[in-house]
Amino acid sequence: MEAPNTIDVRRFLDDSPIGRFRVLIAVLICLIVFVDGLDVSAIAFAVPEIIREWGVTKQQMAPILSSVFFGLAAGALVAGPIADKAGRKLVIVASVFGFGMFTALAATSSGLTQLLIYRLLAGVALGAALPNAVTLMAEYAPSRRRALFVTLVYSGFTLGATSAGLVAAWLIPVAGWRVTLSSCGIFPMTLAIVLAFLLPDSPLFLAAKALKPALVRRLLSKVDPAANISAECSFSVPQPVKATENPIKVILSTNYLLTSVTLWAAYFLGVFVVYCLFNWMPVMAREAGFNVRQSAIITSMFTLSGAVGSILIGAAMDRVRPAFVLVAGYLLAAALLWVMSQRPDSYQLLCVLSFSLGFFIHGTVTGLNALAAKAYPTTANATGVSWMQGWGRTGGIASAFAGGVMLSLGWGMATVLVALTVPLILASAALLTLGLSRSISSQALGVIPSRPAQISRVSL
Repeated sequence: MEAPNTIDVRRFLDDSPIGRFRVLIAVLICLIVFVDGLDVSAIAFAVPEIIREWGVTKQQMAPILSSVFFGLAAGALVAGPIADKAGRKLVIVASVFGFGMFTALAATSSGLTQLLIYRLLAGVALGAALPNAVTLMAEYAPSRRRALFVTLVYSGFTLGATSAGLVAAWLIPVAGWRVTLSSCGIFPMTLAIVLAFLLPDSPLFLAAKALKPALVRRLLSKVDPAANISAECSFSVPQPVKATENPIKVILSTNYLLTSVTLWAAYFLGVFVVYCLFNWMPVMAREAGFNVRQSAIITSMFTLSGAVGSILIGAAMDRVRPAFVLVAGYLLAAALLWVMSQRPDSYQLLCVLSFSLGFFIHGTVTGLNALAAKAYPTTANATGVSWMQGWGRTGGIASAFAGGVMLSLGWGMATVLVALTVPLILASAALLTLGLSRSISSQALGVIPSRPAQISRVSL
């Protein structure tokens, strides 16, 4: 069938079947997210060994844990606008390689200052890679399954964290923390080389910027090999804003400000809780009387169910108002934290509850990425997602210091778990505000209605 003279790229991607090309993209992006989880879990299990080997305190380790989040925030805030100007692929490949290099160098550190610098630089690189990878997936995904696709690839985070946790439980006692960190650096450097050859740029972005029509034609032909796209075709992307408009101004404009602020707040609070548990659960479990193996298993249970929770919550978001799905996820996570606080001495029960907690909290935080990925126009999409991640990742900074302070005050596991219910309740309130706000037009969300004559309304 001959394609029309002008192709609406968004509609083409929505109407085309989900073939091998999009599956390949999803796998590659899932691996990018995987290295984030791999790194976070590895450093969390390394902390008790670094404290023991170097004779430092928990409070001295807090800047090390928070440094990567300073980097993540800085990388996300800077890289989003760059990717909205220059494209997604170049930023992603360079960032993944840089992250792996600095993570491997961190394994050679001889003191806290050197370790802090390498962790900061690794965070900058990773912060640049993640939001652009999520944006690229959202732009390739069909609108009817966008939340599912984004949460599916973002489930790689929990897979990476779980893998690192299980490996660390065996490897650290045998080979030490340096071998674990160096392994976590070699993998992303290898991945970056693969991405340079296999990862495509976004045809939606290229068409919106009126760039490289021949490349857009080739990419769309890979998405749907059955489509007969002639060399004379032109490409368009309906935009509610001008392609040349500053993406930062777009996400802070009157039309998008409420969405931006509520997403930032909900992501900040969710990340704060997730990383409090990631960074300090092994330490809390050891102080509660559990051995190294039990501490690792309890923490790994928290990440093990995250992949399934992310996928199922993403599927639910494609069917009902997504903000309300995320409100329920945060509230159920808060309830599970409270139940865990009542029996902090039961290893078996803690494993079961930690598994259930991971399902809801990881699924909800991942769902926020899906929500942000469809909340902004194409030419500001990477900025919208990256700024949510950038400001939200400062929750990781706060968690490193807050966890250290809480434990230094003598708070046990039960008290810390109860305290962590508060930010989850506040995050639910922010999302409820967004969900109860006015409906946003499908154009404002970057979603093309099924019939040109209809203007559908899509609510967050």
